[in-house]
Amino acid sequence: MDLALCREYAVAGNLMGLRRDSGVFGDGFALNAKREMQGHPALFRSLVMESVLSKHAGCVNRMAWSECGSMLLSGSDDKTLCLWDVSHRTLRAQIQTKHEANIFGVRFMPATNCGMVCSGAMDWVVQVAHVERPLDSVVTFSDHQDRVKTVDVEPHNPNMLWSASE
Repeated sequence: MDLALCREYAVAGNLMGLRRDSGVFGDGFALNAKREMQGHPALFRSLVMESVLSKHAGCVNRMAWSECGSMLLSGSDDKTLCLWDVSHRTLRAQIQTKHEANIFGVRFMPATNCGMVCSGAMDWVVQVAHVERPLDSVVTFSDHQDRVKTVDVEPHNPNMLWSASE
């Protein structure tokens, strides 16, 4: 599946208070943005797709921006994570996870220079992995009693994360 980036997304987000992790999915972006923030309709009509990032074999369920805003992490039904260099529109890494179901929560671990990521999936599991050696470095948390819907982190603390399930 494709991930679409809108040219004025960062500007609109900064001016209007749009959460950077709310999702940018092709033509649906303007519609989703209207539901989440107030703004002049002309602003939303001015948003155009600038490029498409293609790598996932399944639909993209969640995205998260890095602390510095230059990297984007996406999680998909294909059970992989993609780490995108947004300014160059390139794939930096496709991370094969040990998840056994669709990924619905993704985050960069803070203060790791985009070197560690966490993910939560419909297999009731949360995983933390090093980007450079993901399969050798996975820490798995399997304490949930149902599907994991989201993960989040404490800013500036690489040792704290939390997750929520159904």
